[in-house]
Amino acid sequence: MDFEFDEDQRLLQESVRETVAKSRTQPEEKLWETYRELGWTEAPPVELAIILEELGYAADPTPFLASTTWFAPLAG
Repeated sequence: MDFEFDEDQRLLQESVRETVAKSRTQPEEKLWETYRELGWTEAPPVELAIILEELGYAADPTPFLASTTWFAPLAG
């Protein structure tokens, strides 16, 4: 079984890494706007995992997981 990312997934990984590196100093509202524009808040499961990994790597200051996934209803 192959668990390697395909080309599109690797491009997403690079894109997330570059975007977060450029936007880390922006206010949280601007970060959310960027995430929505790029479609990250509606990503399918594998792509969501890639996005979350990169956000964690960059120590993203937003509550992305709790706000945009099926965990959101549990946050209250």
